[in-house]
Amino acid sequence: MTGPLPAPLRPPCPLLPVAALQAPVGEAVLENARLMLQTETIQAGADDFKERYENEQPFRKAAEEEISSLYKVIDEANLAKMDLESQIESLKEELGFLSRNYEEDVKVLYKQLAGSELEQMDVPMGTGLDDILETIRIQWERDVEKNRAEAGALLQAKQHTEVACVSQTQEEKLAAALRVELHNTSCQVQSLQAETESLRALKRGLENTLHDAKHWHDMELQNLGAVVGRLEAELSEIRTEAEQQQQERAHLLARKCQLQKDVASYHALLDREESGEKEEDDNEKREDPGDNWEEGGGGGGVEKSSGPWNKTAPVQAPPAPVVVTETPEPAMTSGVYRPPGARLTTTRKTPQGPPEIYSDTQFPSLQSTAKHVESRKDKEMEKNFEVVRHKNRGRDEVSKNQALKLQLDNQYAVLENQKSSHTQYN
Repeated sequence: MTGPLPAPLRPPCPLLPVAALQAPVGEAVLENARLMLQTETIQAGADDFKERYENEQPFRKAAEEEISSLYKVIDEANLAKMDLESQIESLKEELGFLSRNYEEDVKVLYKQLAGSELEQMDVPMGTGLDDILETIRIQWERDVEKNRAEAGALLQAKQHTEVACVSQTQEEKLAAALRVELHNTSCQVQSLQAETESLRALKRGLENTLHDAKHWHDMELQNLGAVVGRLEAELSEIRTEAEQQQQERAHLLARKCQLQKDVASYHALLDREESGEKEEDDNEKREDPGDNWEEGGGGGGVEKSSGPWNKTAPVQAPPAPVVVTETPEPAMTSGVYRPPGARLTTTRKTPQGPPEIYSDTQFPSLQSTAKHVESRKDKEMEKNFEVVRHKNRGRDEVSKNQALKLQLDNQYAVLENQKSSHTQYN
């Protein structure tokens, strides 16, 4: 006998590598999740920056436009500055020229009056009171001598310089007038330049306003054109619907005429049937039920010489009067057709006459004819009601379409007026 087989040997080693690999796998999963989170964060930041960039684009364009306009203003200011600097230089040159002319004129006058050039003081002035008084005394002495010399020279040269002085005064007056005129002209030029700059700025503002107004009017015209096109399409649809409704109305009118003809023929048929029924009733009334009873041998074993129906008896009882009464319209119980609205006339006779010799069972054709006529009349009435209802519905639809058409015509007229006003404004 052999013993049980030993169980297969399982290596105990593989459990250790799996446990050892779980830690790096978990770390790798965490690292992957961390990287995905960072990627999503970076993507969200990039989207945020993209949105900010797109939001800042209009502000950047507006800032660039403002900067370009400021550059233009700076250029204009530089040009104005250059013009002002050139004007200042010219005024400085003019001022120097005028000062030099003034000094030369003064020197010439002093030469003419004193006969010699003016002597300048080269002695420095002291700081003490005595020095100042001495300097003032010396200056006064020189002035006195100068005045004496000037008075003598003036008396001597008065006759010789009379004509020259007159001509010189005229030239000075002319030069002063020219200077005043030049100053006024320069002031006018400056004011005109300032006014020109203001007019240029006003012109630029008006051009911008005109451009905006043209753009706005173009947009309004486009919108109005779209609205007009849509309204024209709706108007064409409404016209087609109106034409279809007109065709349906004509068709309904034709059907109405046909139905009226059918109703007229039906009424004529009913009249003929009523006249026939009246003739039958008259014929039945003309017949004598007493004679028919005697001819049929009724009465059993009763003798003809006795009884109320014996015509040969010496004494004949008067016939019972026929009582005619009008009653409301009852339900159809017999086979005789009675038109609607007709009065029911019932004849009540005394019990002396014979019993009724006809009934629905004896004349079944009358009952079937009445039912057929009644069903046909009901169908005709339903058709008439349908025609009236359809006609009213058609009238309501036509009135609604007419109101909608009138409203669209009014809107189209308003749009045409606005368009004409826009064209006149442009």
